[in-house]
Amino acid sequence: MKRILFSPIGGNDPIGNDNNRDGSFLHICRHYRPDKAYMYMSKEILDYQNLDKRYTYCLDRLCESIGISVECEIIAGGEKDNVHEYDYFYEKFGEVLRDIRRENPNCELLLNVSSGTPSMKTALQVIALLGDYDMTPVQVSSPNRAMNPGKEDRRDYVAELRWECNDDNAPGAENRCAEVKSPNLLALWRKDLIKKYVKVYDYVAACRIADDMAGRLDKDAAALLRACRCRLRLDTGGVEKALRDVSDKIPKSLLFPQPSSDIRNVFEYLLWLEIKLKNEEYADFIRGVTPVADEIFRMLLAKIGIELTAYYDAREYKENGKRKTRYTLSPEKVGKDPEVAAAFESRYRNIDARALGTDNLGVLLDCKLKSKTEKDKLRIVSEFAKKDRNSFAHEISAVTEEWMKGNGGEPKKVWKALQHLFHYSVGGRIKEAYWASYDAANDEIERLLT
Repeated sequence: MKRILFSPIGGNDPIGNDNNRDGSFLHICRHYRPDKAYMYMSKEILDYQNLDKRYTYCLDRLCESIGISVECEIIAGGEKDNVHEYDYFYEKFGEVLRDIRRENPNCELLLNVSSGTPSMKTALQVIALLGDYDMTPVQVSSPNRAMNPGKEDRRDYVAELRWECNDDNAPGAENRCAEVKSPNLLALWRKDLIKKYVKVYDYVAACRIADDMAGRLDKDAAALLRACRCRLRLDTGGVEKALRDVSDKIPKSLLFPQPSSDIRNVFEYLLWLEIKLKNEEYADFIRGVTPVADEIFRMLLAKIGIELTAYYDAREYKENGKRKTRYTLSPEKVGKDPEVAAAFESRYRNIDARALGTDNLGVLLDCKLKSKTEKDKLRIVSEFAKKDRNSFAHEISAVTEEWMKGNGGEPKKVWKALQHLFHYSVGGRIKEAYWASYDAANDEIERLLT
């Protein structure tokens, strides 16, 4: 990884006239040995550089003496720079550092927070605290652990002499660098924000924040977020791809259970539907009940040994290159079963060739299920699908829990009924802990972010 140094150049650089020791810029280069150094020079400092090349001269001599190579780039301040204006340097340095990151992606970025004016130093400290990416502020203490003496006449400066008299060239000279150990406040705030989004299953928003944190987020946490986002989209392939980036120390099978393929889609859909309910997205909940009810009702028929073709005519067709089967209620077949025929006549007055759907499947199952418990659950779902769905489809209305109760049933009871019927149809193949797997994944993400 490339090591990059960004440094304002100050009055005590490159080597102090008063103490014959490295200024902060040179001292950081001596001990951190960056691959490249960006030197920000105000107009006054740039005039000195143009006068005698003192800054680049001393850097070149340092490289020669310790056997390193540091590429150097000078960033010239503007004619109108106010070197004591904090707001200006906060914006200016922010732009410069973003450009440096673009030029040097995935680099280790050091900031010299001991050179330059107080406004420059403060701006860099704040940027390090609030920046979008990792930066390491480096402080260099003065040799006598006290304030540097007042400013001398910088025009009266002989770089060659300063270098020869520099006490930091001596073997065993003290390393006065210290990294400023402070948390990145923006990263902490973003992690807290991710935790809040995860608690309400908003993985899209959480992933957007994670993407902005480039390298500041635990890799397992980032991969789990991507897996959860794909899972909520019912994207099984995306989940499996994201989980490949999760380390083996994470209990993936508990967080993302994989029941057998013939029931996995319905199981995941029911969890998706439960999240819609938890987030009070009732319109999506209403729209989502019918597809999963259809699937569960068919599974119930298979559970009690009834083939669809016993009461429905089947016709195969192609859609988008895939073979599918369309089922239509057969008056002739239904007529052969007096109990079912009476139920259909009671519900529809006459038996006609209507397409298979939740409503007529519910009528058939109500006749054939023997258990009162399953019949009661079936009626909860059928009544909801019939009333709430129809009311929602034919009027513009605010869809609240109270509205749903007045138009077909309590949504929580409906979901519980669907869950019960699914459990009954698959014969206990879903472990109880699987139903809490979203929350288990959320807890693991929160742990990794803490």
